[in-house]
Amino acid sequence: MGETKAPLITFCVPAYNAAAYLEGCIDSITADLESCADLGAPQDLAQIMIIENGSTDDTTRKALEIREKYPELIQVLHSDKGLPQARNAGMRKADGLYTVFIDADDFWLPGSVRLIRRLILRLHADLYAFGYETDAFVQNHGLDGKVIFADTPQKVEKWRAFIISKPMKRTQAWAKVYKTSLIQEESLYFDETMRFCEDGEYTIRFTGKVKSLVICGVPIYHYSYSAGSMMRGYDESRIDAYLHAMKTSLAQMDGESEVIRKAFQEYVLCHLNLLLVRNVYNRQIDLTEEERDQKMKELCAEPVFAGALLQADLGQLLSMEMR
Repeated sequence: MGETKAPLITFCVPAYNAAAYLEGCIDSITADLESCADLGAPQDLAQIMIIENGSTDDTTRKALEIREKYPELIQVLHSDKGLPQARNAGMRKADGLYTVFIDADDFWLPGSVRLIRRLILRLHADLYAFGYETDAFVQNHGLDGKVIFADTPQKVEKWRAFIISKPMKRTQAWAKVYKTSLIQEESLYFDETMRFCEDGEYTIRFTGKVKSLVICGVPIYHYSYSAGSMMRGYDESRIDAYLHAMKTSLAQMDGESEVIRKAFQEYVLCHLNLLLVRNVYNRQIDLTEEERDQKMKELCAEPVFAGALLQADLGQLLSMEMR
């Protein structure tokens, strides 16, 4: 008997209390795969991992129902509670040549598998970063339909800095395609101690290992804003969690070039701005203006933030895009 050919893509779909919207997410992937019938059967093109991680609703039952429709395409796994834990469980079981992350309340856009396959066959890069859309805007990284291929150390450094410097726009784990062999050979898994900024920390670490990367502005992913989103909701513990994430990434800057360190400075300042808006000057917090100003001073005095502020000039701070 011949060897089973590995699928092109493993989709890792963490699912926590996702019973209400998991099916819509999976349907968006399978519809795209079925539109590629001329390229092969869905299970030859992809593998879908639904990773239930500590749900208290009917997510497990819903995942198993969905799997019954596509038994050769979908696997249902379980992990400890937490987004990094769920993604890591999927990555460790991935058979696809490349790995993609998609949150259970988001959607995969039509035509994306065909586009990804075409670029992979042509360029064989370690990482592909694509555009994405929300209900409010399309993020194409200013590239429109242009494709950037970085395959020298200098080019990789330039475009790696491009990604790191705008964390709210470019360091998400989703809308990217990662070479699975690089993940597994270099043990490039998510830091399971992270509650916030796990995507940014992972992007910094993963891109530090790539020898080639592609940036394409064409959207492959629809991101759904949620009022209860971990990133958008108020959480009193956010400051300590953010500081842990920033300090972890700062430690990774040892030995990095000046170009990357400059990009990381912008990365840190963007997160400082986010913290000030959501955890200091957030009107849900019952504080006087004097108390808010004191919290702001304390936060800016933290070494990781103070260092970035000291290196920044006023023009840079005024021109930074925080979204």
